[in-house]
Amino acid sequence: MKIYTRLEEIESLFINEDYREEFRQVVSHYPFRISEYILSKIVTFSKDDPIFKQFFPDRAELVEEGDLDPFLEDETCKNLYLVRRYRDRLLVITTNFCFSYCRFCMRKRNWLRPTFFFEDISLLEGYLRENPDVKDVIFSGGDPLSLPNELLRDYLKLLRSLDIPVIRIGSRALILSPDTVFEKIPLIKEFSPIWINFHINHPAEIDDYISSITRDLVKCGAILGSQTVLLKGVNDRVDVLSELFSKLVYIGIRPYYLFHVDPVVGAGHFRVEIDRAIKIIYSLRERLSGLMIPHFAVDTRDGKRIYP
Repeated sequence: MKIYTRLEEIESLFINEDYREEFRQVVSHYPFRISEYILSKIVTFSKDDPIFKQFFPDRAELVEEGDLDPFLEDETCKNLYLVRRYRDRLLVITTNFCFSYCRFCMRKRNWLRPTFFFEDISLLEGYLRENPDVKDVIFSGGDPLSLPNELLRDYLKLLRSLDIPVIRIGSRALILSPDTVFEKIPLIKEFSPIWINFHINHPAEIDDYISSITRDLVKCGAILGSQTVLLKGVNDRVDVLSELFSKLVYIGIRPYYLFHVDPVVGAGHFRVEIDRAIKIIYSLRERLSGLMIPHFAVDTRDGKRIYP
């Protein structure tokens, strides 16, 4: 699967010279990356397109509002890889590699670091043995499904040997590089049940190939949920979210989280006002089955999560 990182690779898609200059200006601060798969789903190369808006640079990113590390992960964690916000849960930053860069990413700071993979299985094992109250391990990133099979197998084998009850993977690979997810199915089956939360924001991201993969994952014992970010100008409409959550349930994915945009620097233009977000949730409850309604979650600076 091809990944584009330079304007020169895709500039034939643009006809607006002003946007070319905006693109160059923004990527001098925050890099650009997009997979061929999601690129093919852009209908109009403009900020009115919900796929384009999520992945293409916007001058609004240069507004110095917010923090690069809004939840002080780098300051408060013992190392780059293990994040402990809650007593019974451990978040493992497996890599900073992503198939595409979402412009509202809460870990945008990791784009600026050389690509890394957390390969110190002994460090993870030592931490878990010293902290037996951890019952839920969440693999995050970057994208954990970008890991080499052997490394991911080592992770999963360790957690099963320690009888960790809940193993979770958070990934956007399903809509960015679905072949990668398909190739991981035998591994997921080997260690299931595994909870996988796929990051999906708009119904246009879902197609028949993706649907076939989710059904195969369910057959092999994976338990699927979704993580959606409420994004101004992308999915902040009741009809769009209704279609998205209905489609997700149809293909075997339970809508789990609808996140408020984190207070990361350069993402303010995506943020929906809380009062309006709550009204959207109430409207969704009038339209959809409870099975289709995710938790609306707002992460706070102290690392806790509230549900308005």
